[in-house]
Amino acid sequence: FITDTPHGRLAIFAFGEEGGTAPDAAVDNAGICALNIANVSAARDLARAEGVDWMVAAVHWGNNYADVLPTQEKWARRLAENDFNLVIGTGPHVVQRVDIIGRTPVVYSQGNFVFSTSGRFTEEAPGYGVILTSVLGPQGFRELRFTVLESDNKVVAYQPRPCDPAVARQVLEAEAE
Repeated sequence: FITDTPHGRLAIFAFGEEGGTAPDAAVDNAGICALNIANVSAARDLARAEGVDWMVAAVHWGNNYADVLPTQEKWARRLAENDFNLVIGTGPHVVQRVDIIGRTPVVYSQGNFVFSTSGRFTEEAPGYGVILTSVLGPQGFRELRFTVLESDNKVVAYQPRPCDPAVARQVLEAEAE
């Protein structure tokens, strides 16, 4: 997806870890754009050819109900090295930490938003998600805002809702440790 903003052209590329059951995307069929160095490089080159100023990677990665994996950290570094300005992860069903690699913010996992199963949440892997609002300015992404949602369907009956501010602070602080 490429669009013009008041602060330059923005591209959003979606990647998924290799090895899934969906077919790879191709010119003649829809599918997954596998997270591999060839596709990351091709995305960067396409963005440059299209005059893009800012690139976002939306990545489906990681293990369900688990902390950040070394492979996620490796790919976050590679995306930053390939000029991505923001990396937003999904997949593990739990909120994972936020890092900054160079000047690239990396949100490893936003957790769940609307999800159609009850989930396997525990005290170590609680049922929360975050809505991320990013603010793009003339120098890049200058602010990330998080709205924490309670998304454990056993609690919210399949209707996620914002957490009370004290709980939201606890969720965000736990991921900052």
